[in-house]
Amino acid sequence: MFSTIRRHLRFSPAGVIAVIALVFAMVGGAFAANHSGGGKATASKSKSKGKPGPRGPAGPAGPAGPAGPQGPKGDTGATGSQGPAGTNGTNGKDGKEGSPWTAGGTLPSGATETGTWALGVTYSLPDIELVSLSFPIPLLAEGPEGHIVTPKEVEEKTAPAECPGSVEAPEAEPGNLCVYEQEVINVKGLFVFKTYTTGAVLGAFAEAKEAYGDGTFAVTAP
Repeated sequence: MFSTIRRHLRFSPAGVIAVIALVFAMVGGAFAANHSGGGKATASKSKSKGKPGPRGPAGPAGPAGPAGPQGPKGDTGATGSQGPAGTNGTNGKDGKEGSPWTAGGTLPSGATETGTWALGVTYSLPDIELVSLSFPIPLLAEGPEGHIVTPKEVEEKTAPAECPGSVEAPEAEPGNLCVYEQEVINVKGLFVFKTYTTGAVLGAFAEAKEAYGDGTFAVTAP
């Protein structure tokens, strides 16, 4: 650019310096203008709204606050279906003494029990047959005294005083066993062999190979 200027103009050293100064002035102005526009562009860009960035991580939980004051006491709820406990009832009266006529009991003093007996065997003569007789309820103390009562003795009223009954209505005084004959066939004699608190053993003498007998009894506790 300087050679062109030199071809058309002739400058003195002072003029050259002046031209150089003018050139620098022009270049400086252009530089200032360029930088001034850039600053405005930057400012314009800085004023434009940008896209928001990602959400940052949550911070740590803060400390728990102080406990609040206790609230007022609530009203009592309604009573459930179960009512209050009732009062104890009065004790009942003692029952009467149980009947002794039960298993495990004994015949009370003066009480009478009755039963039946029978024998029917084939004898091998001469022989004595023993027949057992059991008391439904045992006596308390000891075996009673035994008696045999025949139908003839009952009819003639010659039976032992301890046996005031009959085969149909057997009776015995306290402490006695009365065995009443109903029918006896081919038996020479019937006797009480032994007595116990639970029964007795009867003995029979046979007159033939076949013998039979039956009847009733009564025993009364002493």
